[in-house]
Amino acid sequence: MTKPIVIQLTNEQRIFINNVYAEKKSLKEVQNEFEQRFPKRSSPTKKTVWKTVNKFRAHGTILNLTKGSSGRLKTLRTNENIERVRQVITENPKVSKRRNGTELSLSSFQRIVRNDLQYYPYRAKVKQQLLEGDYFRHLRFAHWFTERPEIFIKWLVVGDECAFHMNESVNKQICRHYAPKNHPPEENTYEISMSREKVSLWLGLCSTGSVIGPFFYATTLNGDKYLQMLDTEIILQL
Repeated sequence: MTKPIVIQLTNEQRIFINNVYAEKKSLKEVQNEFEQRFPKRSSPTKKTVWKTVNKFRAHGTILNLTKGSSGRLKTLRTNENIERVRQVITENPKVSKRRNGTELSLSSFQRIVRNDLQYYPYRAKVKQQLLEGDYFRHLRFAHWFTERPEIFIKWLVVGDECAFHMNESVNKQICRHYAPKNHPPEENTYEISMSREKVSLWLGLCSTGSVIGPFFYATTLNGDKYLQMLDTEIILQL
């Protein structure tokens, strides 16, 4: 349920309330005359009338006392703290925002980094570890593929696998590298080994749009296992 929009009283309306109350000494009379004087504006509650009158008596003004001082105080975003945060992320761009070493709260540290220093926490990227000879094998396959006939593309099944690692997996959600906004760090990747304990999932997509799989395997899918999967699983679903 949405809250109703509260429209503040204008200075003219506040002066009118004080003048009527000074004459009538009645909150109800103020409401009645307010409705006649400002028919397009709903009458203020008795509480609002009383607060308006008391503010004028106590402070001699009808203006908002919080004007210019409302909102969140920026006491922690001082030049000294901004410089401390700058030094921390310069020395260690991968510092944890929770254990930042500046004695600042997580929210204060993050506001200084984003708003004052204009830095952005870039997420770490994970790439597959390439072994010696992988580049030439990839190049040889690319040449072989471009020499295939058109019918080959028609019956092509494109597959991919995803590995669910059991240990030592890099959690990209908590790995951040602070750098200026729109200038991501050049080196922010982690290599992963393909030999760790894991469960592999394979899924294929045909040129007709049909899906083949998924198939689960407790070990890494090497060449022999791929051939076995082609003979016993994939061909049967074409």
